[in-house]
Amino acid sequence: AATSPAHSGEMLTHVAQEAGYVMSGEVELTVGESTRVLKKGDGYYFDSREFHRFRNAGSTKAEIISAISPPSY
Repeated sequence: AATSPAHSGEMLTHVAQEAGYVMSGEVELTVGESTRVLKKGDGYYFDSREFHRFRNAGSTKAEIISAISPPSY
């Protein structure tokens, strides 16, 4: 049976800065109008006031470590 990729849901926005690191797999990160596929070892940083979303872009489990400052949820 086919499964749909995991994602963070609707585009998110909150007052913070966000940074992270891809531990495994492939993660599609959309920030505003820009979409990139990040792979193991890639990092990211963006202003969380921009609409954003994460999606597993591969066929295997993807893991990220993400930090949000100031904490907003």
